[in-house]
Amino acid sequence: MEGWLFIFTFNRLGLCCSHKRYFILKESFLRSFKAKPMSQMKEPNRSTIIDSNVRVIDNGRETIKKKVFFTFTMHSALNQRDQVKLGASSSEEAAKWIHSLKDAQLKENSNLEMNFLVSSKKKHSSLR
Repeated sequence: MEGWLFIFTFNRLGLCCSHKRYFILKESFLRSFKAKPMSQMKEPNRSTIIDSNVRVIDNGRETIKKKVFFTFTMHSALNQRDQVKLGASSSEEAAKWIHSLKDAQLKENSNLEMNFLVSSKKKHSSLR
């Protein structure tokens, strides 16, 4: 999945600032760019792996600087302070992103479980 989203940042005074970024979610990798990349070789501004520690929370509709956004937050289950607030211009677009991010997390979890099952079925030599 790919498309434009807004990243919301807050300064020391608590004032909000939004930055429009182009996001690409491929398998379990989420990458952001300042502009839509013309080639796959372009390096992203930021990237992250969507794994079992990532949580996605739907924040619903919010008005920020007189603009309406449909926001959601991604954060780490290990560190609540490690989070990013994202927003879309429509509820449908936000729902698609939330669904895609949760699917990527589930796929990553199932891949880890499959790897564990395969490695646990291997015969180990005894120490005797």
